[in-house]
Amino acid sequence: MPDSYPDTPLMRSLILRLIRPCVIGLGLSLMIVGSTLLFVDQVTLRNSTEMTQARMPQVFVRISPVTKHQFSPPTWMPITLLAAGGLTVLYSIALPRKFLEA
Repeated sequence: MPDSYPDTPLMRSLILRLIRPCVIGLGLSLMIVGSTLLFVDQVTLRNSTEMTQARMPQVFVRISPVTKHQFSPPTWMPITLLAAGGLTVLYSIALPRKFLEA
């Protein structure tokens, strides 16, 4: 039974070139979320219908009670996300050199 794609050094190089930006993006996203959580004590998420109802005049529309979700990150979470994101970015930068030489 033939393979789905040829296992050549060129194909390995192309696959690693496609995976590397995705992994770097994931690491940067973790770092951004971690650095944001360093500066906040609590995050409140509001319902999207509250935003549209608040723009309309109060005379014509009755605003229903809004459900708010509150998230208080633990003290270890920002540092952990920053460290995991940094290690992911560093490893993804070093990853192609290690596999292309082999």
